[in-house]
Amino acid sequence: MPDLERLLRETNDLLKAQDIPLCRTLSGMTFQDTYNPTVLGHADGRRYVIKVCLRYPEALEQSARVANTLAVRTGLPIPQHICWQQGQGGLPLLVMEWIDGMQLANAFSEFSRTQATVLARDWGRCLAIFHRSQLSESDGLDGFGAAQAHSEHVAQLIGSAHERTRQLSANGWSASEMNAIEAFLTEREAHVAFPSLPGLRKADQDLHDALASSGPPRIVALLDWERVWMGDSLWEVVWVHGRFHLIGAPELWPSFREGYESINGLLPKSPHVGFYAMCRALIAAGHNSHARGLIQLLLRTGNPL
Repeated sequence: MPDLERLLRETNDLLKAQDIPLCRTLSGMTFQDTYNPTVLGHADGRRYVIKVCLRYPEALEQSARVANTLAVRTGLPIPQHICWQQGQGGLPLLVMEWIDGMQLANAFSEFSRTQATVLARDWGRCLAIFHRSQLSESDGLDGFGAAQAHSEHVAQLIGSAHERTRQLSANGWSASEMNAIEAFLTEREAHVAFPSLPGLRKADQDLHDALASSGPPRIVALLDWERVWMGDSLWEVVWVHGRFHLIGAPELWPSFREGYESINGLLPKSPHVGFYAMCRALIAAGHNSHARGLIQLLLRTGNPL
């Protein structure tokens, strides 16, 4: 975290240049961005979220344009990105609208089953709207082509998945289980060269990247727009499926899927699903007790959706 006096001074210099009410004080937040220190700014009659963008500082302006454009065009609950500075000798700062809400990780554990089901459906709907949105480079979209982005992502997944499989022996996995996983991956690798569900993607899409409200249960803020590009949207959908398993709440998946498919159509039944799901489970295999069950489900069914 940068020096708070400096952070307050540079934030107010930025706000003053935009003729926006200045912050009187800064305070910590109940949750933090994984890579970017974040504080709450208190001004007369309003609050700001102030993020020091240490990850992808060069993409700060792009991310702000993407977020504001999507909010206007789609009506998605994306906080207004009010002003920013890339650095130029100062801190890479982003000042955003503050929205009161609870991170999804907490919401799904604290809400009632009925509330969590409604929330999962709304999350699916929001993600589908994002995936089918139309953006251009002038809107802040990363400029590399969808085919290149997908190819690089798949190559990274293949290398990482096989490496993680080889590491499973340290966690008590048998040679036969590891061989079955290797065979599962190899069988699908040749069939995932092209996107299965072409659409938008973003760098972060997880339970800490959205805020929820309980009355009524709904998504009130979609966060972290550091990088957005065209790729295979199915990766993010399968990631969510895996996340529900990893938090011990697979029963929420049908509601999420219902919300998603109500906007973006039926999910494809392609080899990508099993491949992505196995890669997702292997990422968590070393630290999550539910990952083994998800991997065994994949080996039994091939396609968890």
